[in-house]
Amino acid sequence: MAASRNTHSKSFALLIFIIALVFLGIGGYMKWQQIQLHKKCTSNVTGRVETVFKNVKSSRKTKTGRRIKKYQYSVDVSYTVNDEGYIVTVEKLQHAPAARSTVSVKYDPSDPKTAYLPAYEPNGYLSFMLFGGVAVILSIMELVAALKRPSGDS
Repeated sequence: MAASRNTHSKSFALLIFIIALVFLGIGGYMKWQQIQLHKKCTSNVTGRVETVFKNVKSSRKTKTGRRIKKYQYSVDVSYTVNDEGYIVTVEKLQHAPAARSTVSVKYDPSDPKTAYLPAYEPNGYLSFMLFGGVAVILSIMELVAALKRPSGDS
C-alpha cells in the first residue's frame, strides 16, 4: 500500500512539475515578446488619448448586499510620425489616462504603426512566471520527499 502511495506521489509531483514548466514557458514567451517590442520601438513621440472604454471586469456582492464592480479599460491613442497619423490601442488596463490627455508613445522608426505606451505596459507574464516558479519549487520538494520515503515492503 505504501509503495502505491509513493508511486502516486511521484507521478503527481512530476505532473505538477510539467504543468509548472508550461506556465513558466508561457510567461517567459510573453516577456520575450515584450523585450522584442522594446528593441524595435526606439523612437519616442507624444500621443493624445482619443477614447477610453470602460468595461466591467467582475462584479460581486458584499455581505451587506452592496455590489462592487471591478473595471478594465481600453484606450486608443493617436500619434503622428512624419506627418502621418497612427493609432495604438491598449487593452486590459487597471487604470486609464483621461481622454484628451497626452501620453508618451514608443514606436518602431522603420514601421511606425508598431508602438506601445511605456507607462501602460502589460505585466501578465508575471503571474504566469510566479505561479510556475512556485509550482516548480513545490513539485521538486515533493518529488525529493517521495524519493526519500521508503518504498514499504509490507
